[in-house]
Amino acid sequence: MGKDYYSILGVPRNATEDDIKKAYKKLALKWHPDRNRDNKEASEKKFKEIGEAYEVLSDSQKRAIFDQVGEEGLKGGMPPPPPGGGMPGGMPGGMPGGMPGGMPGMGGFGGMPFESFGFSTGPGGPHSGGHSNRANFAFNPSAAEDIFSKFFGGGNPFGQGRGGFDTDMHMGGMDDDGFSGMGGMPGGFGGIPRSHTMPTHTSTAPTVYTHNLTCTLEDLYKGTTKKLKFTQPNGSEPLILQNVIKPGYKAGTKLKHNNVLLTADGTKQTVEVVIQEAKHPRFVRDGDNLKTDLDVSLDEALGGINRTVEHLDGRKIPVKLNKGIQPGQVVIKKGEGMPNSKTGMKGDLFVTLKVKIPPLTESQTKKIQEILRSGA
Repeated sequence: MGKDYYSILGVPRNATEDDIKKAYKKLALKWHPDRNRDNKEASEKKFKEIGEAYEVLSDSQKRAIFDQVGEEGLKGGMPPPPPGGGMPGGMPGGMPGGMPGGMPGMGGFGGMPFESFGFSTGPGGPHSGGHSNRANFAFNPSAAEDIFSKFFGGGNPFGQGRGGFDTDMHMGGMDDDGFSGMGGMPGGFGGIPRSHTMPTHTSTAPTVYTHNLTCTLEDLYKGTTKKLKFTQPNGSEPLILQNVIKPGYKAGTKLKHNNVLLTADGTKQTVEVVIQEAKHPRFVRDGDNLKTDLDVSLDEALGGINRTVEHLDGRKIPVKLNKGIQPGQVVIKKGEGMPNSKTGMKGDLFVTLKVKIPPLTESQTKKIQEILRSGA
């Protein structure tokens, strides 16, 4: 189960921006590792959680995504909802319920599915700004310190070279947000020169950056093109990547864009886009085959059916059977499954008939039993 960022900050789900800011300040000061040297490992973990929660809830788009799909959806790279609420639409096949889709006409991209992401390469790496949604949202200690330092006009007031912080001193004079009246503390906030910065911790960015791209079954059946937008560091232009989804692609298919994404040190990374398949409300994929259920009434089971199943491309596939349908009977429609991305050949569609028994009175049940017994 994913994290509940509201619980971490101790605020209700309808908390205001000021409530979230106040809760973060109070908890971040309380759990800063330099104030908890006797229990530094636990405090570091808590401090990172608090920073992660604040980073999400203080950003309107990240918060909206979290409210709809939770932490796991946020970390999976769900696109931000458009102004006015709701997740983007415009995807082929009209999938409901907030699956990743298109934002028509955005930036002149012709209405193709479009997602925007911030980018982080780890400690000391670039961080997204504004209201971009993070791809594979990740949080690390240096990012937690970065957020913390923003409240004090420069570097970390607890860091070395600042006069330090007396972890045993009495914290009198603070108001509810934990920060008023602290300018006179030893090495305190009021005495931090704004021109100073904390030492940065650098690390080599991985050579391949992986991003999951969720596609609907309609996308994978018909094919489509999805564009991803990545924020780059040091004021560089955003990176726009086109991802051609061929008919028949499966979950786990990888699309590589070699040496395209800038890192903080000026080198370039390869972006590896991994296809994920969204759950479909009616169809289940089994290799190149498709499976679906069709509800059949008892009357239809006895007398036969002449029905249709709406396919992923909107076509009506006929399902016609004579009387005497058995519960769980399977109808196979040849060549109506998923296309194979290499050969173009299609698998089969398996339609399982689910006979629905209506509620019967005791008298009706007895009559049916008598009829069945007499015909045996």
